[in-house]
Amino acid sequence: MKIAFIIHSFPNISETFILNQITGLIDLGHQVKIFALYNKNKKIHRDVHMYNLLDNPLFYKIPNNRFCRVIRAFFLFFMYFYKSPFKIMSSLNFFKYGKNSLSLILFYLVGAFLKERFDIVHCHFGPMGIYGAYLKDLGFEGELVTSFY
Repeated sequence: MKIAFIIHSFPNISETFILNQITGLIDLGHQVKIFALYNKNKKIHRDVHMYNLLDNPLFYKIPNNRFCRVIRAFFLFFMYFYKSPFKIMSSLNFFKYGKNSLSLILFYLVGAFLKERFDIVHCHFGPMGIYGAYLKDLGFEGELVTSFY
């Protein structure tokens, strides 16, 4: 089974419950892909190295500078558009998705999810669950699970 994790930051030393869930699923033979907004942590749990999880995460690579974010999105638009024009255009609908669309975070996430299909999309914490719900609304397949702590 292919499982996508949408989390705020990875690896986060204080969120061992997420790490335990990821490593447990890998031990059971599932394919796990991690989508994280940020990679800020300097201290890393030993399991992250043991399972080579730093090779796995896909960070959205969203520039902090708004101008750079728009310029990079402009180029990515042409890279992703042929794969799914409807999903790309819909992710930019700021009337429907509000600040998540205006900030281009949803656009960057959609681009990352166009590369492969997942059986389950597991979002950790409510704010990340909103992105999962938007992905479902845009037509991405797979069951959506959001964990609240």
